[in-house]
Amino acid sequence: VTGAQIISQAIELCGGENVFADLPGLAAQVSAEAVVAADPQVILATADGDSDPLARWHRFEHLKAVSDGHLYLINRDLVSRPGPRILAGVEQICECLQGSRGGGEDGS
Repeated sequence: VTGAQIISQAIELCGGENVFADLPGLAAQVSAEAVVAADPQVILATADGDSDPLARWHRFEHLKAVSDGHLYLINRDLVSRPGPRILAGVEQICECLQGSRGGGEDGS
């Protein structure tokens, strides 16, 4: 997603940085090559049902997010539409980002 999307705002609220925030629109098409070039520290994805959008990234072992094990699924129902449940989605995002920093609420 781009910086204009509420998910990007949630990432920032949680102390993260969306590496694709500067792209135009709300949900720009991003190629695998662009993700590899950006080499993010964390990859967040949403899913519903049995799909696993993170499975495709495991083959890119050189990506920091993959080598460090920082691939996280966020409940799509919590972040796909603005509304009261977005708070639970932001909480999930913050927990994921905090986990990627190495621990509990104090960052340890």
